Amino acid sequence: MTSWENNWYLVKDHIYLLKVFIYDRDKNPIVMSDNMVIQTVIDKKYFDIILSNHISSEVIIRAKNITGQNQKIPIYFVLDAIRSQAGKLSYQVDKSRIRSDKDVTISERIKISDPANNKLVLLPYIKTQDDSRTGELWHLSALGGSGVYHWSTENSNVASISGAGVLRSNEVGQTVVTVRDVQNNKNFDTVIVEVTPIISISWLEDHIESKRSSDSIVLNLIAHDKDGRKFTNCTTIDAMFELKGAGILIPLVTPKDDADIKAYVTKNRDLIDLKQRFEMHPSATFLSEMSNTTIITE
Repeated sequence: MTSWENNWYLVKDHIYLLKVFIYDRDKNPIVMSDNMVIQTVIDKKYFDIILSNHISSEVIIRAKNITGQNQKIPIYFVLDAIRSQAGKLSYQVDKSRIRSDKDVTISERIKISDPANNKLVLLPYIKTQDDSRTGELWHLSALGGSGVYHWSTENSNVASISGAGVLRSNEVGQTVVTVRDVQNNKNFDTVIVEVTPIISISWLEDHIESKRSSDSIVLNLIAHDKDGRKFTNCTTIDAMFELKGAGILIPLVTPKDDADIKAYVTKNRDLIDLKQRFEMHPSATFLSEMSNTTIITE
């Protein structure tokens, strides 16, 4: 006795068909007849039974609640008896042998964390004159599923992505990044990634006030593309600032090494996500600690 579907990592609120097949000892299929009596055991705390045929060999269910960590819910079908065509007699069968047991896990649908809630990651096209470093980084994260994910991109020439969800812009264009549950590849989410040149930058704040002798002041910039859209992240661009008023501000220079940049983006992902939730400035770009600063002196 076997089940119709082999993947038992289910997704909450999805609808599934459970279908039973019966085979003889040589693994030849046996036709399901109307006189078969099949017992179906499904926990109604976790499933709604939407529809079933009259012998319960095919059942449509909806997964309605998620299971706990490492928790599995048993589902099983048992061939209980075979009724005689004449009278009320029935043939008893070995219930311990003619049965199918499955342990089911129910998880939430996978969703890529998207602070701006627009299903778009907009990254700048960055390429130095000597080709020493190209690309902007952004760390994607996902929720739901089994917690073990596989990341992929339709066009790695536009943007590549690591197994940990670290995205890198490469060339101008658009691609789709997909995250899938390793345990159930039908549980997935996608986000559009677009790479385009920076056309303009502006200050986020009109002015900043700071206490004397404070450790640091964060100067925030917003970068725009040709359509005026704000980039999701461009913390690694080479920006030049002019400081007027000698001795008032001292710039802190962040190393431009690629490993340091990757570590910064990964470490500060939650901070950047939080800042992007500001209602007045969704998807704003922030240069923290005056990253990659060059000072112009008069």
